[in-house]
Amino acid sequence: TPFKHPDIIIKPQLKHFDAETGRITFADDTTVDDVDIIFFATGYDFSFPFLPREKVQDRRIQGLYQHVFDIADPSLAFIGMISRGYTFMMLEWQAVAAARFLAGRAQLPSEEEMRAWERDIIAARGDGVEFPSVGDDIAGYFEGLRAIAGKPAPGTTGRVLPPYDPTWADSFQHLIRKRQEWWENEARVAEEKLRANGVDGVDASHP
Repeated sequence: TPFKHPDIIIKPQLKHFDAETGRITFADDTTVDDVDIIFFATGYDFSFPFLPREKVQDRRIQGLYQHVFDIADPSLAFIGMISRGYTFMMLEWQAVAAARFLAGRAQLPSEEEMRAWERDIIAARGDGVEFPSVGDDIAGYFEGLRAIAGKPAPGTTGRVLPPYDPTWADSFQHLIRKRQEWWENEARVAEEKLRANGVDGVDASHP
């Protein structure tokens, strides 16, 4: 990982926490004693108890076309059930496609075609946490939603979804690099402080 820091030790998954002694045991059976504070930053899972028919497994809703439309009942649409993409732009594309379909101005493929799409994704990524990842076909996902959405109704100011632009990837990678550069600078500052205090810190650089 590029996010190394001399004041941070990366450990595997937490296995056991003894609240009485303050000892934490990790998946590799290493331990840390006298722990005072634990921050839970475990992400989130989906839960729809008010929609008992919807099956949620490994952070994905089963039976969604394009991660949006319920194949059994396309009048039910979900926004945001994706990962590893240009998230907010994709959510906008999803919302426009869903709104146009619900307004009766867009068409979806047949049920069999939609189920075949889901089967193909399962074959490629598995039926687990990697299923909602669109990082390996960002252009195809954008274009799939744009094809569903089509054009806004004549005479309206509806959103026109532009074709996928490869320069979006450049902008996204630029943001990632800026974040990495900021972190590397923070690590260097911490390393210098350790050396100034006569402590040999870890090498915070990375290839």
